Amino acid sequence: MRLKVSEKTASQIETCAFCYLMCRHYCTIASVQRVNYSTPRGKALILYEIINGRIRMDRELARIFYLCTNCGRCYIACETKASNPPEIFEEVRSAIVSEGLAPEEVEQVVKSLQKLGNRLVDEALVEDEFLDGKSEYLYYLGGEIRNAQVEIAQKTLALLKLLKVDVKIMREEPDDGAMFYLLGYRDLAKKAAKNLLNKLRENNVRKLIVSDPLSYMAFKVYYPKLGFSLDDIEIMHLTEFLIDKKIPPGRLKATTAYHDPCFLGRRSAGIYEEPRELLRRIPELELKEPTFNREHSLCCGGLLRPIDEYWANKIAMKLADELKSLEADFVTTACPRCKTSLNQAGIKAYDIAEVLVESLSGVS
Repeated sequence: MRLKVSEKTASQIETCAFCYLMCRHYCTIASVQRVNYSTPRGKALILYEIINGRIRMDRELARIFYLCTNCGRCYIACETKASNPPEIFEEVRSAIVSEGLAPEEVEQVVKSLQKLGNRLVDEALVEDEFLDGKSEYLYYLGGEIRNAQVEIAQKTLALLKLLKVDVKIMREEPDDGAMFYLLGYRDLAKKAAKNLLNKLRENNVRKLIVSDPLSYMAFKVYYPKLGFSLDDIEIMHLTEFLIDKKIPPGRLKATTAYHDPCFLGRRSAGIYEEPRELLRRIPELELKEPTFNREHSLCCGGLLRPIDEYWANKIAMKLADELKSLEADFVTTACPRCKTSLNQAGIKAYDIAEVLVESLSGVS
């Protein structure tokens, strides 16, 4: 079965298919699988044959295009910048879904996301003063923090309270639809985006703070692609918001390495310096840099975990090996998936909100 993709994407596929440059060395999944079809060029060659009718797409072949973390390292390594593989594969996944060829494990992930629906906050874990009501700022947790890393929300709210920021969270938080978009389910992503934006506007939200880079990516990149304007809502990652705030001087005698999340850096707004500057402001905290940092940072594999845990773990272990060589006391990141992946790989990792709050313990 031929896939229907735009002329622009078809042209980019051809460009990638007949190029053999540096991206193969930078590709996250190819670095652990070590087979040609894992590389951006390998995937592009397969797609080139499919769109020209020489081979047929089926569920088994479709799985190759989901074994990609969408991290964007390939685009950083691309010398021509003539194509963007993560964007190609996002459109290809949409075409796969349209043809009813999504792999079974992908369908299961989508069904699980649909069952979750709107996320209800565990009120035992969040102070009542933050729930609902009018405020200048809304803090959007996102599904990963709400379901797996609620301590990030707790520390973030504690930090904002210390800074006397008037902030609330939604008692019932709609999903942002980012995972639907990534997996190729554009209709579900659009429905989720519309639902969330309606909820925000019903509550007159004008300033939104987020911790999860994937949620940030949804608001900044995916929603405009889906046809939604956010001109009336200011979207800020927590580190962007904090950089201009006067945080009381704390103290933390330790060494840390900062790990750049893919979707906060190279896939969206290029937020690299704000987290580092916030860490440098902590007295006695020594900041160490990984060999691969900023736009070149390694991927943690977190977005692959729901689809293929084996390869996600391989990717996380590769990142863990690099970070262990720095001999830091702990790793700081700004993504709940990175934190989970690193901790599971044996690295002591914390979200930047947790580190900032720890440095301020004892400060009133």
